[in-house]
Amino acid sequence: MQDRAAGQLLSAERRRAILSALERDGKVVAARLVEQLGVSEDTVRRAILVDTEAHAMAVRDVRGPGDLDVVALAETPLEDFGAPMTDPILLVCTNGRRDACCALRGRALVSTLAQAQPERTWECTHLGGHRFAGNLVCLPDGIVYGR
Repeated sequence: MQDRAAGQLLSAERRRAILSALERDGKVVAARLVEQLGVSEDTVRRAILVDTEAHAMAVRDVRGPGDLDVVALAETPLEDFGAPMTDPILLVCTNGRRDACCALRGRALVSTLAQAQPERTWECTHLGGHRFAGNLVCLPDGIVYGR
């Protein structure tokens, strides 16, 4: 929840409270801002809930991050969250503000993947741990490449 937009949308105090509640319940939740290459910023915003243990995802439209209660989402069944997603998605970190390697290697990776799989390839905020390679997360499985 520390990324280019969430840092502006959620106060540090609210982020700490959310993380504390999730740690107490033993949940692993990660929030990332994502966008598809070539998609205008003024299109409908969507939230995707992923359960990597069940290898499943669901999607719903949102006005913005304020529509989501991250703590409640940790307990929300996918079928209650939104429409099921059946095609996998690929998240690539391109956040050069956090790490210049992400912008350099991540941009090259996301451009190449988008040529082959444009509907499945998404840019995302910092994933961490990828100093010498582009970082890719395959959802809904949660497999990470590039670390």
